[in-house]
Amino acid sequence: MKADLPSQSYTEDYYRLHQRRYLLNDAMSQRIIVDVLSSLQPGPGESILDVGCGTGVISLESYKRGALVTGIDYSDAAVKMARELALTVVGRNEIEYRCMGIQDIPTLSRRFDKISCADFIEHISRELFESFLKQVRQVMKPGGRMIIYTPNGIIPDPTLGQKLIRLAGLLPLFRHDDIAAIEKTTLAWRWYPLGKSESVSDQEFEYLHVDVKPAAYLMGALKKYGFRVIRIKITRGSSRLQKLPYPFNILWGGHICVTAQKI
Repeated sequence: MKADLPSQSYTEDYYRLHQRRYLLNDAMSQRIIVDVLSSLQPGPGESILDVGCGTGVISLESYKRGALVTGIDYSDAAVKMARELALTVVGRNEIEYRCMGIQDIPTLSRRFDKISCADFIEHISRELFESFLKQVRQVMKPGGRMIIYTPNGIIPDPTLGQKLIRLAGLLPLFRHDDIAAIEKTTLAWRWYPLGKSESVSDQEFEYLHVDVKPAAYLMGALKKYGFRVIRIKITRGSSRLQKLPYPFNILWGGHICVTAQKI
């Protein structure tokens, strides 16, 4: 397990990669949206806090469904790119984006019906994650729900198989679904032309995953800090490696999506 990283570790290149995928409507981006929103179910007038919002994809999709959204991230680059994405997609930004750390969550004036943590908790240590659980309870309404979407979490080291696959040279720079989306889409290149910073892959940012948390630990931590797990969903991503038959597909992993309710 590595130490938590400073906010400067998260560059615009990192966020532009994910922003580009959303604008290209690629399979990976759509899989995340479907998985998270099917559990989050944002509705008109609901107050939603998107923690570790990154480029703001979940914030934006929740806003498009009528929710009142606040997106927070401790990276200045994330907040900048999230605001940019909202302007690009809907022509305005009515989402409240704030650059703030976990320790500042109780200062938020609004109380929230639902909280989204999509691809966030693997970027922080267990110590900071448990601090997050304590802080976030203070801004949740009674009976409020939190959605945690994070890589695999089924086995203690789900990234081991990924590393072996990469060492064997079996992982291309682009997935086939990326290439198909690029061939079908030309408008996106006007926003983000292919260049050195645009041709990077997820694997170049793997060091940002501080701690991929096993499912057993995640369930225990939620219970310890006053949450009741009401739904667990195991999902598989868009990679062709994840479509291999069991048990080979577990080498690549997937995501676990947990719905927890404040007790």
